[in-house]
Amino acid sequence: MLRKNVQLLIVYTPIVTSVAMLMNIVGFHFDFWSIHPYNIAALPFDFGIYPVLVCFMISGINKNKHSTLAVVALYSVLTTLMEYGAFSTGIVSYGNHWNIGWTLISYLVAYTVIVLYRSLISKYL
Repeated sequence: MLRKNVQLLIVYTPIVTSVAMLMNIVGFHFDFWSIHPYNIAALPFDFGIYPVLVCFMISGINKNKHSTLAVVALYSVLTTLMEYGAFSTGIVSYGNHWNIGWTLISYLVAYTVIVLYRSLISKYL
C-alpha cells in the first residue's frame, strides 16, 4: 500500500516526526514516561512506526466512508494498545501520575493535529 502512496509518506513524515518528537520531549522532560534501556529508543517510533501508521490512517480516511473521528479514535486505541504491550513487558514505564488513559488522550491529540494538518494542506495537493 505504501508503495502506491509514496506521496503520503513524503508529505506526512515531517509533520508526524515533529509532533512525535515534541510529545516525547515533553514526556521525557516531565518524567511522564521513559523507555528502557535509554530514551533514545523512541527514535525508531518517531521516524518509522508513527509515520507509517499515519499514512495508513490518512489512506483509510481518504478511501473509506467512515467518519474521520471514528478513524482517529480507532488508530488512537490501536496505538495505545501497542504501547500497553510495551508497558506490560517493562519497555515503557510511566511516572508522575501518567497512565494508559493519558496515553490514549495524547495519541488522540497527536492524530487530531495530523488530521488538522491534512485539512490545511488538502487544497494544495
